[in-house]
Formats: sequence, C-alpha cells, structure tokens
Amino acid sequence: MTQLSEVEKPRPAAVQRVRRLVAGDIEARRFIDNFDELVTVVGSSDRLRDVVLHLAVTGCLSGTHGDSSEALVKQLHRRRADLAKTGIRVEADSLAIPQDEVPYAIPTQWRWVRARDLGGFLGGGTPAKSNASYWTGKIPWVSPKDMKRLWIEDAADHISLAAIDGSAAKLIPMTSVLYVVRGMILAHSFPVAVTTREVTINQDMKALVLAMPEMAAFVLMSLRAARARVLSMVERSTHGTCRLPSERVEMLPIALPPIAEQKRIVAKVDQLMGLIDELEAKQTKKREVQTRFRTSALDALAKAEGPEQLAEAWKRVAGNWIVLFEQPESVDGLRRSILGLGLGGWQSNRHQWIHTTLGQLAAFVTSGSRNWKNYYAESGAIFVRSQDIKTDALDLSSPAYVSLSGRVEGTRTQIQQDDILITITGANVGKAAHVDQEISEAYVSQHVALVRLHDPSLAPWVHCWLISPENGRGQLLGSSYGDKPGLNLAQVKSVSIAVPPAQERREILDRIGHLLDRCNDLEAKLKAKEGTASKLVEAVVKELVA
Repeated sequence: MTQLSEVEKPRPAAVQRVRRLVAGDIEARRFIDNFDELVTVVGSSDRLRDVVLHLAVTGCLSGTHGDSSEALVKQLHRRRADLAKTGIRVEADSLAIPQDEVPYAIPTQWRWVRARDLGGFLGGGTPAKSNASYWTGKIPWVSPKDMKRLWIEDAADHISLAAIDGSAAKLIPMTSVLYVVRGMILAHSFPVAVTTREVTINQDMKALVLAMPEMAAFVLMSLRAARARVLSMVERSTHGTCRLPSERVEMLPIALPPIAEQKRIVAKVDQLMGLIDELEAKQTKKREVQTRFRTSALDALAKAEGPEQLAEAWKRVAGNWIVLFEQPESVDGLRRSILGLGLGGWQSNRHQWIHTTLGQLAAFVTSGSRNWKNYYAESGAIFVRSQDIKTDALDLSSPAYVSLSGRVEGTRTQIQQDDILITITGANVGKAAHVDQEISEAYVSQHVALVRLHDPSLAPWVHCWLISPENGRGQLLGSSYGDKPGLNLAQVKSVSIAVPPAQERREILDRIGHLLDRCNDLEAKLKAKEGTASKLVEAVVKELVA
C-alpha cells in the first residue's frame, strides 16, 4: 500500500520564493501572499497564469527605472522603414491611441503602440497538393495544429522553396510572431507563437514580422495577455466557423516598456510560470498518490474476509480520513464501498437471503411509448424524462408536462409511490430512482423503465441494490448495448437481486442510510471549502485586472 509520507503539499517556502521575484506593488503582494493557496485550487492554474501575464503588462513585475520608451518608439519607426524595403507589408505609423481604447493603466515611462507598429505582416498559403515535389522540402509549413507551443521550431508538414514560388505561401523570418485567424480553435483560444527558424504558414494564419526581433519574447507575452480582448473580436457564424479579422489584431493596443525593462519582465514571468508549473506538478503528484492510497484502502475494505480484517481495513480508512477524502469527487469511492459492504450483509451469514431477479419481484415492468411529443403541454401531468433521475433520485425541479385527455397510455405508464424508475437509453443509462413519496399525476417517457413491485416495502432495498456498482448498476451497465447505450425491458427484468429477511433488511438500510448521509455532509463541506478557495481566486483576479 502507498505510504502517506509520499503525499506532499507545496511548502510556504515556495511563497517566499515568489515574493522575492516580484516588486512591492500592494495588489501584486496580495496575489503573491495567497499564491500557494491559489495554485492548489483545482483548475485555477490557467487563471493564475493569466494574472501573472496581466501583472507583467501593467508594470507590476518591474521597478521604476526612470527610462522612457520614446527612444524605442523612434527606433521602431526606423527599423520598420527598412523592413518595408524587403517586400513585407508595413502600415503607416499609428496616431496617438484614444483614451477609450486604453485597456488598463501603465507606468508613465511606458508608451502605448498598436501591434502593427511593431513590424510588418505576411499571410500564408497552401501549395498544390497535386505537386508531390512541393511537399518534399525541408521548410516547416506551420498550420493551426502545430500551434501547441509558444516557440515553433518545426511542423508536421514541410515544403520546398519551389512550393513557395508556386503558391501564396511566404518564407517567414525567424523570431516572427504567428497567430491563427480562422478555424474552430478560435472559439476558445487565441494560439500565438514565435518562430525560432524560417518557416511558412498556411492560409488560416498570419505572421507579424518584428522590426526588432529582440522584442519577440515580450510581444509574445503581451499578445498572450490580450487573449480575452482578442477573443472578443472573433466572428462566429451560425455554422460554427470562426474568423478573426487580422486588421483588428493589427490595431490592438500594446503597452511598450524600454528594451532593458522588457527583458527584466520576461525573466520574472518565466520564473513565475515555472513556479506555477512546479506547484501544479506537485499537486498532480499529490492527487495521484491520494488516488492510489484511497483505492488501495477501499479495496481492502471491500475484500476483507471476516470481522477482524474488516475492522482493520476500516481503522486504516478512518485514521487517514482527511488525506483520503480531500476533494468532493473522492467521496464517490466511499459511497461505493458502503453500498458494497452493506448489500453484502456486513460480513453476515447470508444463508437466509433469497436470491431472485427484478422481474420476479415485479408485478410489471414497462416504459413509455414514442408518441409523447403529441401531448406536450405548458401544464398538466408531470412527464418524467431520463434527466429527471440522473442523480439516482427523482428530481422534478424543472419538470416537463403532458396532457393526455384520458388516453389508455395514462393507465399503463402512470407513476405511483414506491415505483422504481430506471433510465434505459442515453448517457444516463442505468440511473435509478425510488419514488419514495406520494406523487401527483405523472408518467414516464420512452427512455425510462417503470418497475412496480409485488411488495412495495422492498422498494428501498431494490433501489439501493440498483445504484450499487458492485450489484445492480454493474449488471445494468454490463447489459447495455449499441453505439448509443441502451437497455431493453428483458435485460432490466433479468437483474439478479439478493434479498435478506425484513428485519435484517431494515437494519442494513438504516445503517447504509446513516453512512450515506455522512458522505453527503462530507461532500458538501469539501465543496464549500473548494468554493471558498475559488472565490478567493476570483476576488484576487478581479482586484488585479479590474
């Protein structure tokens, strides 16, 4: 079994390392003071990277050095004039950027420029696929699928110089900034990267050829920081295609510090990103170790032979409770073990249990017909669909309604108290609910099986059995068929069930119910803790990027 000593948490020393990297801005300090806690929140690492980038482009990661960017702006003007002589499209210098276009405050020594002021632009193209010689060269032909790294040194496809001469493709200089202007990838991301060698690009991409290649790392960082602004420019068609007008990217305001300050900022960002990666890796390792330890402990609980082994296995679980169940999703394994042990009789002698099938226990098993859409209504009888039982309980918080006008269908599929409902098609196949209280007029859809038992008092036990992965749930999922999972009524009826005597059944169900309530309480507390941490992330982010 994995030892708990392997489970490591990022130490406070990591926070001290970050403090030493960052200047003394008061808001930045709040971010840094909470860095260790923030990075442990599941799913927050990407958000934290966005915050680091924002701190960088707003001047929070550099001190006040007194240098101005005026000289750099003039140097860019001269270098762009030289770039235009090479045939690269270079636009005229931008006028002053209006205040309403300025996205955030920057140090007084910095200057705002537009992306087009940083160099010139080249488009891409695709050489003829029919000419095999075009695709036997050594020049990387970069497409959106290659934009998974920040620095591009190669691509999946390569073309020849002849292919460039024979198509709209262009030879893109080293340290140019590449970005995607068409494709579904723009729905959620703005892929941007810098070339580390000469490349070509396809027609779904553009290249910003920098007038001053030494600015490549800072420009890349600035465009990454502008991702939200860029995505707001993406045009999405009703067919799902996405297009980013390149001219809007070219007009994007970029905050420009002097070259020396750019290098200091990039170095600090690299250090911070590296620390996030390090802490994230530790969290991933920690969760992997916890998962292995939890699986081992719960397996020992499920496989215990006799009361002594069961007590020892439970002692191990109880003694490491906090470590084993640190995330809400980890509680599901405990529920599974409780159900497995309970329905197995807690190691009791099961010789008095009756072994039967759901079909033999049922007065009938049926499901709704396929013509219910003709009877949908704004009000009337409740219409139970598969989504209404996806939590293994009947949830009518968002009900659908039908109006039957006395049709025979209503008597066949009308729900009563102590009926069992089972999803038989779709993603929720195998989910089951017990109608544990009186219900107003309600019917099942064709996606739901209705099971009415000869003895309604068995309903709680049958439901418990059906939601147990080691018992009914496992049988149902094992029987589901087809590309779209589904069950027929014969398969539902064939589920085997072991039923203890009434008194023992009540005792087992009471005990299971008590422990499952404890699981629900534990899960709620873990979600609340996780929610508090997530709110802390959002509060800090809001304060920093407002």
